[in-house]
Amino acid sequence: MRLTFLFLLLFSTSVSVHSQKADWKSFIPQLQSQCKLQESDFENVIVTSHHKSPKSGLEVIWLRQTLNGLEIFGADAQLVLDKNQKLTQQQCHFLNNLSSRLPIQEDGLSIEMAAEKALHSKGIDSKIELNELQSTRTNRWTAQNKGVKGKINIEHAYWPDKDGKLHDCYTFRFTPQNSDSQWQIRIDAANGNIIDTRNLTLSCHFETPILPLVAQPQHSSKLQSNDQLLNDGS
Repeated sequence: MRLTFLFLLLFSTSVSVHSQKADWKSFIPQLQSQCKLQESDFENVIVTSHHKSPKSGLEVIWLRQTLNGLEIFGADAQLVLDKNQKLTQQQCHFLNNLSSRLPIQEDGLSIEMAAEKALHSKGIDSKIELNELQSTRTNRWTAQNKGVKGKINIEHAYWPDKDGKLHDCYTFRFTPQNSDSQWQIRIDAANGNIIDTRNLTLSCHFETPILPLVAQPQHSSKLQSNDQLLNDGS
């Protein structure tokens, strides 16, 4: 009986250790070196996803930079860890010297005003009422409008332009009633200008081949999906 108890104790301890997820902050020195970042660039990083395969023990951690409580579009990093929680692959799109990119604060547009500009750009004249907004998570909402099929998805975040300058913007994704195309429109919250318009229905994204896991951490600019990295048959 005593041997059985000891065996069960050791087994449960082993399972518990194996199931524990890694602390991404322990890999900051490696990210800082590989991505040429400052320590302050990690101050407001959030974990957007953390998956661990119960079969292989591989972990995939997705991180995103934030500033003033807002996420930064595209400022992502991906860490891939082996079953011993050693970093085997990293892909980093973080922005360096983040504090210097802070835009000048201005009295900006409300969500309703920005939504009106986005809808008008696609010929939709009806307005969004505040009571139609429903929060899905921090700085994300859904809304309904008679000129739109289904729901309008709204996000408030910073968007970096090609020069790395950050713009405070609202992003709207919706399908007009008279169309089968889903549109993504970004509105500058400071001045109401349309920053970017994209037809998501026509956008094609091709997955990159899975990279081999090797002894030394690999640095890449291409982000892979969790399904690719954790495709171990489990």
